[in-house]
Amino acid sequence: MISVVKGYPLTNEKYYMEKTLKAGIILSLLAPFINRQRDIYRWTTILTVIAAFFDFCNALPKSIKETAIIKKIIDFADMYLPGFDYGFGWIVPALGGFIIGFIVWKMRALSKNNNV
Repeated sequence: MISVVKGYPLTNEKYYMEKTLKAGIILSLLAPFINRQRDIYRWTTILTVIAAFFDFCNALPKSIKETAIIKKIIDFADMYLPGFDYGFGWIVPALGGFIIGFIVWKMRALSKNNNV
């Protein structure tokens, strides 16, 4: 299914979830080490989807991409997401989500052990 905005194809919608799928594949490979913890998957996915939104804005047709709000969004991502220009802006948010999820998982495990 191809979306069209003012006559411009936006490519396949599935493209925008590519970053999230890559993060999911990496998490699947780490499953034996992280015991498929829901917190790790949740945080990694949430932050990767946010980064994918910036990629979506960057992939918009030129006429839309040049609007003030989209320019500000892209400039923000370019400034704060390392590798954004090369399509790797999702890596730092995914890693951050993994770390946050890991910390939440360990804190819950510690509180569960202290309550027992």
